[in-house]
Amino acid sequence: VDRARRDVDENKGAAVGKVVVGLPPTFARHLTVPFVRAFRQDYPRASLSIVEGLSSTIQEWLEVGRVDVGLVYNPTASPAIDARILLEEPLCLIGPRKAGPEPLTLRLRELPRFPLVIPNRPHAIRRLVETRLAGLGLRPLIAMEIDAVPAILELVAEGYGYAVLSPRALHGSAQAQRLHSRTIVQPQLKSALAVVTSALRPATPLSKAAIAMIEASAGPALATP
Repeated sequence: VDRARRDVDENKGAAVGKVVVGLPPTFARHLTVPFVRAFRQDYPRASLSIVEGLSSTIQEWLEVGRVDVGLVYNPTASPAIDARILLEEPLCLIGPRKAGPEPLTLRLRELPRFPLVIPNRPHAIRRLVETRLAGLGLRPLIAMEIDAVPAILELVAEGYGYAVLSPRALHGSAQAQRLHSRTIVQPQLKSALAVVTSALRPATPLSKAAIAMIEASAGPALATP
């Protein structure tokens, strides 16, 4: 009933209603404030809710209708989801910083030598690492399964293992000075960032506006190393 009322109001041209946006942790801290500012300025009568979660969780929320728009890494192909790729970024092996010069790259084939502190399945990066190594007949060495990126970086900084993450994960992290990253190459391991919406529910004018604002607000965040 609430959705029907919002649709009627929006079809009358009134900028009212509610939109729920799901963001992954690595982008939530960069994107939330500029997005809220832009939304409040253009749609003061509308209601906005932002939820933070892992990409796999956001996609599940989208499928059951808990969120209207999501920003996710490596979305799983599904007839219930429409996805539009915003960018692809290389993944790195992140480890404790050591004295002296350190290599800047790591061959994918060498990755199983490093004990990983990595999220549980079905996290997007976990799936990607396992799938790409399986193509080489290899398996990752899992030291710990931790879903929170800040906790992963802290454990890596303390020497409990290594992480496979985007270099963006280090930006603004309290542990950045204690860590070193190596780009994974031969072949390069890339993570895709996409805007996802439901393929089964029609987009409202407000959700379309939210998508445009996410893309506009994401510009500076995407430019952040």
